[in-house]
Amino acid sequence: MNVGVQPLSFAFLDSLKNYLKASDMTRRKLNIAIVTFPSNDDAGLVALKNLADVIFPLVNELYFITGGSNYNYLKQDVRVKIYRIDHTSGSNIFTKAIRYAITQIKISQKIIKTSPNIQYFIFFVGGPSLLLPMLVSKILRKKVVLNLAGSDIDSIKAKSFILAAPIKIMVKLNFMFSNFIIIYAASIIDQYHLVPYKSKVRVAHKHFLDFQKMRITKPLNERVTIIGYIGRLSEEKGIINFIKAIPLILKQGDTVQLLIAGDGNLLEQVKKYLNVNNFVDNVKLIHWISHDEIPAYLNQLKLIVLPSYTEGLPNIMLEAMACGTPVLTTSVGAIPDFVTDSETGFIMENNSPECIAFNVSRALNHPQLEHIVQKARCLVEHEFTFEKAVEGYRKILGEL
Repeated sequence: MNVGVQPLSFAFLDSLKNYLKASDMTRRKLNIAIVTFPSNDDAGLVALKNLADVIFPLVNELYFITGGSNYNYLKQDVRVKIYRIDHTSGSNIFTKAIRYAITQIKISQKIIKTSPNIQYFIFFVGGPSLLLPMLVSKILRKKVVLNLAGSDIDSIKAKSFILAAPIKIMVKLNFMFSNFIIIYAASIIDQYHLVPYKSKVRVAHKHFLDFQKMRITKPLNERVTIIGYIGRLSEEKGIINFIKAIPLILKQGDTVQLLIAGDGNLLEQVKKYLNVNNFVDNVKLIHWISHDEIPAYLNQLKLIVLPSYTEGLPNIMLEAMACGTPVLTTSVGAIPDFVTDSETGFIMENNSPECIAFNVSRALNHPQLEHIVQKARCLVEHEFTFEKAVEGYRKILGEL
């Protein structure tokens, strides 16, 4: 009998190969830090959480360098290590510039402190203008990814920010210094002023929906005519144009009601407009609603309006589509990649008050509104799963 070495079984070889592959993936997992400018704007918390959820399965350790509401929100998350940055804005151009520079120095110090443990830094909301932290990261020979939630240049322009010119220069320099720039769709490269940096642009989204929560609980034909705006009350969102459209919208019928839910620097201006024009009986203004409450509010609306000047890929739009609420929006950011007029929603030519009012009427009176709602729900169910979001970032980090 031959008692020599027996051949390995195919099952064992497969197991060994899978083990080595898994070990290799573990070794290649990295430590990543997400950097944001300190913010007290609660509207960005969902986007921040989504990014953390999507990145977490791909890393050994996840760090955050952030502050304000972002810090308060993330400190509950035991998965991440957080370095807090405080920022206070000045009252004039001189103090604003000084304090903005001081905050960049603070962020840079945290980058230096964490750099021995970090391979990649991802600059997220407010990050594209952080020139000093970018330069420090590059001096430390770290790879930096700019993850654009919108067009920082267009947002600054819409706000008429007093430091707009220098910040635009910083954003463009960071485009040049970064290793990759992540956007939501290739179609927005030109819109985001990224044509010169096209070779480093990558497409991925951090959006995913919990379809057990974001679902239709009240059919569209059972809802009263409530037209809603849910989002940040700031210039780039077009909220002023929306409230100026209210008298034109109310002329369309006595049963029309409006809902505005949000917070931001224009809150007092919105309140004043509604009071001066005696719209308090027709318009319900809610200071803010929690993310858990959003499905219930969306299921009350007959139409949601997004009159933004600039966008990335708004969560509220996708959540509305999941909840069976028709979306009326401007054609900005990655929105046209997912909203096709009269098929999965409605696109406005612009966000003037007259255009908003005209398209509200067009959307509400569309003969195939129920079909549009169903098609939109199917689209988000297919495109915005957690698995798809993670896979998109896995490919990009693999390239790095």
